[in-house]
Order: sequence, then structure tokens, then C-alpha cells
Amino acid sequence: MSREPFLAALRRRARVADLLALAAVPAALLLVFRLPEPTRRGLALSHADPSLASAYTAHFVHLDAGHLAANLAVYAVLAPVVYALCALAGRRRLFRVAFVTYLGAFPFVLSALNLALPRDVLELGFSGVAMALFGLLPLALAEYARATFDDDLDARASPALFFAATSVAALAAAPFDPRTAGVSLASLLAAALYSERALGSVRLPALGDLRRAADRTGYFELVALAAVLLVVVPFVALRGAAVGAANPYVHLLGFALGYVSTYVTALVVAE
Repeated sequence: MSREPFLAALRRRARVADLLALAAVPAALLLVFRLPEPTRRGLALSHADPSLASAYTAHFVHLDAGHLAANLAVYAVLAPVVYALCALAGRRRLFRVAFVTYLGAFPFVLSALNLALPRDVLELGFSGVAMALFGLLPLALAEYARATFDDDLDARASPALFFAATSVAALAAAPFDPRTAGVSLASLLAAALYSERALGSVRLPALGDLRRAADRTGYFELVALAAVLLVVVPFVALRGAAVGAANPYVHLLGFALGYVSTYVTALVVAE
């Protein structure tokens, strides 16, 4: 268990370049939003007339302030937490690779998959990319728990968190029907199975260890905040998409692909 004060450890392991990169995203979204509306519409992805350029730019375009504010809020909460988890776990490189991939490649991937479902709408918004970052949260939390609390934990424990979040996402999806209920139940069972597998070999800490751990201000609070986000973000993103113009499909795609790609990468690097 880490003995270094939380803020001191975070200051030592964080990098200014990483923080500037994180701050550049909302700055770019705000700059794009200041463009004239006809220009922004031209940057959105049209199912009737798609282009390679709009497949990328559409994910950074918002037509109304509410949509932009929602995506900025999700990003502003997620990005610092995920980065802090990775930095304190010694996995800054994994975060950087994932971050660059989400911003550089995922817009094209999400747009291509989105075009597979014909819709007479303009596709736009940062939601899918933000949910890809949410997909990194289960892995980041598992790695943080390994580095901070128990060496027996590793990336292989993260599917339990991923399936738990998937179960919540299915419950948040609208309309709620027997299919989404089935997905939620199946995900919950998968989370339980992975939890039993991941925690089966973990040595339970003594009561004194738990008390000392609780006294390490910041470390447990970060875990608690990450756990809350695993439950809250799917409801905020998917419920918001259900009542607005956003596409819930791209939210789920971003989340699933964001997790799977980084999980596979982490396992390959570990081998």
C-alpha cells in the first residue's frame, strides 16, 4: 500500500504535457462551437452524403449549447479521474496511448459503425469519444487498486467492473424492454463471475490494514469517486441521449470499444 501522501504522489507522477493535452480537448470543442452554425452543420456527418473529413470532424461539433455543456461536463469529470488513476498506478503510457487512439482513430471507427444504421439525421457530438474514455475507467480502477492496495489484483479484474457498468447502461437505455433487461441481467451475472474469479485469490486485509488504509486521505476517496462514476455516467449519458438528439448507439459503441481496445492492449503488454 502506498505510504506517500496522495497529493504529493499525484504531483510527482502527473506530467504538465498530459494536463495540457487534457485541457486542449474542451478548448477545441469550445472553439468549434464558436464557428457559424452553417459551418458547423457542414462539419457534421450526413448519412446521405458522408465524407472522410466529416467522419472525423462530426465528433467535435455541437449545434446547441445544452448538448455541448453535457459533453463537457462528462469529460470534465471523467478525464481527471481516469488520468489520476492511471498516473498513480504507473500506467501513464497506457493512458496516453488510449487517449491518442480515442481522439485520433475512434471518430472514424464510430462514424463508420454509425453509418451502418441508416438514419435521416446529422451525426455530431463528442459523446462517443467521451464514452470511450469512460471505457478506460474499469481498467484504470483495477490497475490503481493493484498498485495502491493489493498486488494480487491486475487488469484481469477489470471485466467485473466493465460488466457491472454495462448492466447499469442497459438499465439506463430507453426504451426499457425485455431485451435490455436481458442484457442487464446477463451483464450482472458476468460481473459476478468475474468478481469471484478475480477476488478468489486475493488475500483479505486485516482490520488494522483497513484502518490504516482509510487514514490515507485521497486514495480511498478516488476509488469511491470512480465507483460512483461507473454507475452515474451511463445514466447521465444514455438518459440524456434518449431525450435529446444524441444517438445512444454511439454511446454504447464508444464505451465498449474504449474498454476492449485498452484491455487487450494491457494484456498484450503484460505478456
